[in-house]
Amino acid sequence: MPKEEEVLTRLKEQGLPGFSGAKGGGPVQPTRYTVSLLSGSQLKIFPSTKQVAEHLYHEERATFSVASNTWTFPVTAWEGLQRSLPALSVSGPPNSLIAYLAAKQREKGGAGGDEIATCLFIRGSTEKIDLFPFQQDSVRQAAQQNYRILIADDMGLGKTIQAIAIATTYMKNHGTQGRALLVIAPATLRADWGVEAVKYLTDRACSVEEYLATKENTGGEVVVVIDTYQMVTKKIERLDEKCFFMAIVDESHSLKNSESQRGTHIVPFLVQMKHVVLLSGTPALSRPLELFTQISIAAPGMFNEREYSERYCRISEAHEKRLKPTFRMGLRHTLYTGERNPEELRIAISSFFIRRTKSEVLRLAPKRRVKVLFNTELARPRKNLAITDHPTQDKLAEFRAAAIEKQPDTLEYLKNFRQQTQDKIIVFAHHVDFLSAIFAGFSDRAIKIDGSTPTAKRSQILNQFKTDPKIDVAVLSLTTCSAGLNLTCANIVIFAELFWTPGDIFQAENRVHRIGQQKKVEVYYLIGSWSDHGMWLKMLSKEKTLKNIGVSDIALKNIETAEFTPGQKSLLMYNTHQASTKNAF
Repeated sequence: MPKEEEVLTRLKEQGLPGFSGAKGGGPVQPTRYTVSLLSGSQLKIFPSTKQVAEHLYHEERATFSVASNTWTFPVTAWEGLQRSLPALSVSGPPNSLIAYLAAKQREKGGAGGDEIATCLFIRGSTEKIDLFPFQQDSVRQAAQQNYRILIADDMGLGKTIQAIAIATTYMKNHGTQGRALLVIAPATLRADWGVEAVKYLTDRACSVEEYLATKENTGGEVVVVIDTYQMVTKKIERLDEKCFFMAIVDESHSLKNSESQRGTHIVPFLVQMKHVVLLSGTPALSRPLELFTQISIAAPGMFNEREYSERYCRISEAHEKRLKPTFRMGLRHTLYTGERNPEELRIAISSFFIRRTKSEVLRLAPKRRVKVLFNTELARPRKNLAITDHPTQDKLAEFRAAAIEKQPDTLEYLKNFRQQTQDKIIVFAHHVDFLSAIFAGFSDRAIKIDGSTPTAKRSQILNQFKTDPKIDVAVLSLTTCSAGLNLTCANIVIFAELFWTPGDIFQAENRVHRIGQQKKVEVYYLIGSWSDHGMWLKMLSKEKTLKNIGVSDIALKNIETAEFTPGQKSLLMYNTHQASTKNAF
């Protein structure tokens, strides 16, 4: 902090009333103050005036910068300072955010001293798994935040294990008092959670329906209630949050829309719970608005939706010019496509939001990405074709039409590729007809999973792909199979179709590039139509937005480009695949 006489000299030079020696005939008060969030505990205000100086001068932890004419001070001092300033004279973070941070600073004690789990023991044996240091950090931070946390680690970094370790830590330090652990997960992951719960926690795992039917109390091992978003939504009115000591919510971005059935039923229930662990490798798939519901669960009271939208989300320029402000909030889920003040948002949520990428914490097999440009008439520039942020019926029709038109060229590419490698291949696409056509082309050596595949059969089908050497092609729906699955048995991923949200693409490719992968991973994006070109550009734009708010690491940089012309005999001459066997050359 500058010397007291230096501060006083500067304040006098500013002409502030109350300080003798002021120059001029009195001060010229600013019309606006700018407040900036420096950390979860500190704010900065510009410029210094009489009101600011008189309030902060004797604040023990406030400092004045002569060079920038700013004060840095603790968030706990804001309430008093704000009362001394003229109304409507401040621009900066929402008051609810500052009040939330100030309350957190005033909290004493809590669970921060809990002894954390550094390993997990496999029930019924002496075997154990040790947590990586970064996973232990998650458990420690969760305890410090009273077990309300959002773990947004890159796909494949063991978020399930981290969540189980957090639950184990809580039980070890606080017990359960006869309460159960609730796990909410997509249908494709429900069986996996059952396996993990029995392996590390209990043999008393059940569905919501079974739990409601028995209402059994846990006199011994903890009861773990595991079910899908759909089932929990249906039964939510019969569930009492006081019966659960903690909820683990896997793929929590599934709650991104507060106005959906899931959002209106599950989000308020989780907000009322005392301890919640949210897990998502892609907490926002394309824009910061998608983070709001998860923030409201992990940090109730930090924001209301209106101030969050207006402070951290941006309306597209086209809508901004046409739309009256009074209509904006009613259409927020379609209009707020961009971001603003991303650094402030990152600071605001940093205490309960954890994100690490694979490159930061692990040494994994390398990954190579290739954008394959089809040299066809269909892929050449067209007029009057555009991909928008939110697909209208016309755009959906164009998307579907392009999928139908590029089927023959795509099948030729895939068959050519299949002939030139002995590695297992995963092909992602979106449209049901397209998936069926690809599967028909490899039916003697392929499996297929889409939205119509019964949930109970999906694990069995995937296990066939993992264990049967004769089955070397998996044809998977991008929206059904992009999350939660471990497919390290393969190391080649081909996107026969792209999608509007980059998060879905990254989720899908990271089914392969994760802990346990031993081979170099190769990812191919097929640009088989002009609509794919537009989709690619939109993905790049959205990914930049996600990077700015700290939920993406620009995965689409450093991409190789190759071409494919139908009829060519080999893909190798165009460097679209480096075969893993010598005779493939």
